[in-house]
Amino acid sequence: MKANMNYLLFRFTAFIKERRLMDDAYIVGGAVRDILLNNELHDIDIVLKGDCYSIAKEFALVVDAVCIILDEEFSIMRIIKDNNWIDISRLRCDSIFIDLTERDFTINAMAIPINALNNPYRSVIDFYGGWEDLLEGYVRMVAEENLIKDPLRLIRAFRFATSLDFAIEGRTLRSIKEFAPLINSVAYERIYDELKKILVCQNSSTAIRLMAKLKILTHIFAMNFCDSSLIYFMKLEALINNINSFFGEFSHSFHAYLSDAQRLIMLKFIGLFSKSEEAIKAAYQLKMSNKDIDLLKVYADNKTTLIGFYKDNIKVDSEEIINFILKAEKDIYGLVLLDMAQYIDELDGFIKFLKEIIVYFETVFKERQKKLPLLTGNDLIRELNIRSSPLFRQILKKIELLFLLGMIDSKESALKEARGIYNLLTSDK
Repeated sequence: MKANMNYLLFRFTAFIKERRLMDDAYIVGGAVRDILLNNELHDIDIVLKGDCYSIAKEFALVVDAVCIILDEEFSIMRIIKDNNWIDISRLRCDSIFIDLTERDFTINAMAIPINALNNPYRSVIDFYGGWEDLLEGYVRMVAEENLIKDPLRLIRAFRFATSLDFAIEGRTLRSIKEFAPLINSVAYERIYDELKKILVCQNSSTAIRLMAKLKILTHIFAMNFCDSSLIYFMKLEALINNINSFFGEFSHSFHAYLSDAQRLIMLKFIGLFSKSEEAIKAAYQLKMSNKDIDLLKVYADNKTTLIGFYKDNIKVDSEEIINFILKAEKDIYGLVLLDMAQYIDELDGFIKFLKEIIVYFETVFKERQKKLPLLTGNDLIRELNIRSSPLFRQILKKIELLFLLGMIDSKESALKEARGIYNLLTSDK
């Protein structure tokens, strides 16, 4: 196991040792996988006998940490201190065998006694062959009835397969297909949480295609997913994974944009649907945040704008393009990717056009934008000797556009243009 044991786990081990609780305390779930694969420990789940609420509260006081209830029904507590956290829950029926028997997949149905952490490989409790599945790369259900008890596990199978780059074992796949209608009984918030964990992975298209084939997506969204939308999703993900190949020295800007996981998730999410309005409807169904829905609407409202500019022979440095960039702001990167994925195999000229927009945005537009504002309302009052007016906003916006277009290049020329604009706007008054 990695030498840098999670700080809270180290302290909790000492804490329960002092209270003679070590004999019935186990690490379970993903932390066992990490230990067996010699990975860094992240999500640490501990089960033990006794009153978990009281134990967790006392431990939090001892280490000056925060204690919150994650799940009151199953007595799951989370202890948080700095960048470390552990989850503590009660051993089901006070039996590690029963506890592991009720879990979803064999790779999650293993345990390591906390008192054996110094030599975990000799002490793994594994009733269902989870260690072998972990080494061979399979997601295998513990039992069909466990999928029926919590149908969210039907989606979790794809999440684990995607995040671990594993295959879902054949019998498990057949059971998922059989029980797919049960997904309708799961709260949409829980479904969305699992979908996000799938979409954030680089190879999510494999899971998405299989979920569509087994009708999981159909039962979630009450619609069929056609081959064309799945192919588009694959192209979009391939493009995202190979940004460097297309945008060279400007790739860092795309990576910075997509480093926000929610942008990546929303970009892929809208790519799932052949019609933008279907994506928006699905977003409301999943009870996404207003922020996420607003971003989806930006993508939806502007998804075909760039191809329209291309077909109308609009120049990259035109007023239309600049106004589009001002409206889109940083989301220009997402919109370029969405359009590029749509036409990457069809219109070489359009792909070149999109690249030219990014070059213009990075090398010209951004540099000019750094110099704004060229004028302020005070400049108009002082230099042009005119009174403060509701027209100021309109004048300053026009000056900004002229500067971004390269039609003016100094404060002096901006003041001259501002005078002319003001006279024009007030000539009929």
